[in-house]
Amino acid sequence: MERINVMKFYSLLTLLLNILAIGTNLLSYLGIYILNFVSIISFLVAFSLNLGFIYLCLSYINRKDTIGRKITCLCRYYLVFCFIAVLILFTQSASYSFIAVGHFLRELIFVISLFCYFGILVFGLLANYVNCQNINRSGIWK
Repeated sequence: MERINVMKFYSLLTLLLNILAIGTNLLSYLGIYILNFVSIISFLVAFSLNLGFIYLCLSYINRKDTIGRKITCLCRYYLVFCFIAVLILFTQSASYSFIAVGHFLRELIFVISLFCYFGILVFGLLANYVNCQNINRSGIWK
């Protein structure tokens, strides 16, 4: 019973922080530069809480249940997406500086980096939402 309460609290906290991080990052990209520091901190906190949430899900989930297997697959897809997105975000600044000509390529790199940046948060939001919908089902959790 205590594990379910921990998962409820952690899932709701991560859900709220993902929404906060998406909001502050959108406002930062729209031109409110006062929120730059807040958006960076909120992204880092939401990202680390998402990774902790994935760890808890993979630890407490019953993989014999069909919904449990689907949540496990979603968590694993999230980890793969985060790995690829972080690699793209690390390399995008170097590739952006190497491209001297071609505004289209620069804009393409910027759009891809935004997709990765917001994709981490949106995918975490989706995983937390699925978890919140299935938190009270007894067969899913160990």
